[in-house]
Amino acid sequence: MVFHSYSFILLFLPLVILGFFLSGKIGGRKAKEFFLLAATVIFYGHGGQKLDLFLLFASLILNFGLIRFFQFLPKNRLIFGISARTALLFTGIAGNLSVLLFFKYFNFFLWNINSILGTDFTARNIPLPAGISFITFCQIAFLVDAYREETPSCGMLDYFSYASFFPHLLSGPIITGKQAGVFLNEIRKKEIDWNRFAEGMFLFGIGIGKKVLLADTLGKSVDWGYANIDGLTTLGAWVVCLCYSLQIYFDFSGYSDMAIGVSRLLGLDLPVNFDSPYRAKTLPEFWRRWHITLTQFFTKYVYIPLGGNRKGKLKTWINIMIVFLCSGLWHGANWTYVLWGGLHGLFMILSRECAGVIQKIPEKINWMMTFLFVNLAWVFFRADSFGTAARMLHKMFSVTPGFLSSTLIERLQLSCLHGIYSRFIPDEISAVILLAGILIVALWNKNSMSIVKNRKWGIGKTLVFLAAVFLSMLSLTGETTFLYFHY
Repeated sequence: MVFHSYSFILLFLPLVILGFFLSGKIGGRKAKEFFLLAATVIFYGHGGQKLDLFLLFASLILNFGLIRFFQFLPKNRLIFGISARTALLFTGIAGNLSVLLFFKYFNFFLWNINSILGTDFTARNIPLPAGISFITFCQIAFLVDAYREETPSCGMLDYFSYASFFPHLLSGPIITGKQAGVFLNEIRKKEIDWNRFAEGMFLFGIGIGKKVLLADTLGKSVDWGYANIDGLTTLGAWVVCLCYSLQIYFDFSGYSDMAIGVSRLLGLDLPVNFDSPYRAKTLPEFWRRWHITLTQFFTKYVYIPLGGNRKGKLKTWINIMIVFLCSGLWHGANWTYVLWGGLHGLFMILSRECAGVIQKIPEKINWMMTFLFVNLAWVFFRADSFGTAARMLHKMFSVTPGFLSSTLIERLQLSCLHGIYSRFIPDEISAVILLAGILIVALWNKNSMSIVKNRKWGIGKTLVFLAAVFLSMLSLTGETTFLYFHY
């Protein structure tokens, strides 16, 4: 089930909100947790995905068992000369990663073995469970936090309801065991927090507008552009590149806004995942603003355990590259993702070593350089092969005269309003206005959480909310998936 569907908005979400608070009135915290677990089963298992549900609960059971062992194993207990708790931790991490590696990377490894060794192993038709990358990282984070004794004492129902909380399950934000205490305290509250409820409505409305009105409109242009690279002009290639940068931002931040909004409707909190990343003036700042919970995960559970910046310059560079190569591979089973991660790692190192020089450059130039690099790197992220990426970059940096093709212009239209404004505004002008407006929203508008923190609701916020929801509902002619469902 997806957030931007009639079944979720008109049926599932109202019933979940009503059932959640009624169960709290009748049976208290345990009843609310059980209800959330039931909601997760319906949400995640929608469409008969039995394998996905089996893997989810098998993972929850096994990881909870390991967490329980941490609570009972003495710290001085040794197995083959090493701490039993440490051995258990690495066993748990390896187990979680092995599931991810099998379902997401088995064929990737097989293709590479065939390519290197000249073998002809046949690829398997292995279905990719929805959200497996996010689920795996959340389980590992909880496991490590439990090992470090940073998690609250919780029973199986507490752990299941928190670790499988349906709003974040498919595409984050990534939650950790350390945050469980706040979640469990909030779930004990019996009264509705109407301020938080209003914030949740606004966030959900903005999120669905980002996804349905902006990301999906941009996506039509991107899909056509990458399928017809040879027919693009140089200007068209740059427009397609920019459209994808905006699409992936509004698609993923839209999901995060909706996930946080749904949780706030229930009186619960999820961590912020985006903070206007395209306003960043340096690449390190970009990664403090983009996919914040993933950056925090890699920093806490990979970069720091590797030694961080504590073991000299060369080791710091290696650690940074490891983190970004892992981040690239985590996003998808293709070498294009690895290259994307490697490029970010390389420029992170350069940004770190040239920090003194960068500080002397005017902020606007720093912003332009950062924005340009991020846009160009997205080409490798979007392309299905190095050849496709090379063709797109060649088109962008060669001189193919002309404006935008009529097909590209046709796709850069808001379908829900096109029949109205097309009578007064030519499609060419409306496409430019739409793209410029979306770019302005991404660059200059405050992020959704900053707007929410302003307690004054006001007529402006009300109109934005109503317009986003109304137009999005008009545009729900079909269910499109979120980009990060594939990563």
